[in-house]
Amino acid sequence: MVVYTVEGDAPIVDDDGVKPRWRYREVRALFRYDEEDVSVVCDLEEVEADDFCPLGERQCKRFKWAVPDPSEGNWQLRVVPMSRVCRVTHVVPEFAELSDRLGMKALPARYSAPVSEQRSMRFYENTFFAWD
Repeated sequence: MVVYTVEGDAPIVDDDGVKPRWRYREVRALFRYDEEDVSVVCDLEEVEADDFCPLGERQCKRFKWAVPDPSEGNWQLRVVPMSRVCRVTHVVPEFAELSDRLGMKALPARYSAPVSEQRSMRFYENTFFAWD
């Protein structure tokens, strides 16, 4: 997963000061061009952390796939210039939610899994490798 900024995005202003508005996406492909290298990324949406999860206490970010309505296709892809990428970050499946939903032996949804399973998957950013 990469963290990047979009030119023209308004920064986030809070009690801690002014911070850039970061976007989180999974990289699906990298392309090298003479003008500028780019990454093709799949959209993720940030969702609220569960109250009972200890990672939520560390202000970790929780995500789900941004899968559009079935009438609009299976994925939303974007092209991001590599000059806008701030860092690569580690994301892990939320196994507690997965095992509650599908049982203890359930595996995370693969790319080849039905879209309904991919829509249900939740992920956490690795909060034990802090960047901020």
